[in-house]
Amino acid sequence: MKKRIFILMLFTFNLIASDKYTRDDSKEIVFDNDTKLTWQDTVDNKQLRLTWDEANKYCTDLVLNDNDTWRLPSHKELLTIIEDKKYNPSINKIFQNAINGFYWSSTEVKGRTSAWYVRFDYGRDGTINMTSKNYVRCVY
Repeated sequence: MKKRIFILMLFTFNLIASDKYTRDDSKEIVFDNDTKLTWQDTVDNKQLRLTWDEANKYCTDLVLNDNDTWRLPSHKELLTIIEDKKYNPSINKIFQNAINGFYWSSTEVKGRTSAWYVRFDYGRDGTINMTSKNYVRCVY
C-alpha cells in the first residue's frame, strides 16, 4: 500500500489578524472585529497635523480601500482603539502608523469652539480648541 503525503503549501498574504483586529497592509486599513469599524492606518496618521475643520475635510475627501465614505471618528469610537495598560503609544501594535499625540474626534463640545481628542501616549482624552493642530485617523 502506498502512502500519500500531502504537502501543505502556505501562501503569505499581507493580512495580519489578532483577536480584535485584522490588518490589511496592501490597503493600509485595520478592521475592528468587535465594532465592525474600518480604520485608516497610513503614514498620514503620524505625519499630518490639522485643525478640526481641516481634519473633517481630510476624512470626507479621503479615498482609500476603494471607499470614499471615510469620516472623522466620534470620541466614543476613538476610545475603542485604546489599548489598556499599553503606553507610548497606547494603541494596539497592529496599528503601524501611530504617534504619541492628540488625535481629533468629530465630537464637539456644545456651546464652545472645542472638540474631544484622544491622546495615544497613555490613552488620555480631553477637549481642545478646534483651531489647534492635531493628528487624524479616519474611520468608516
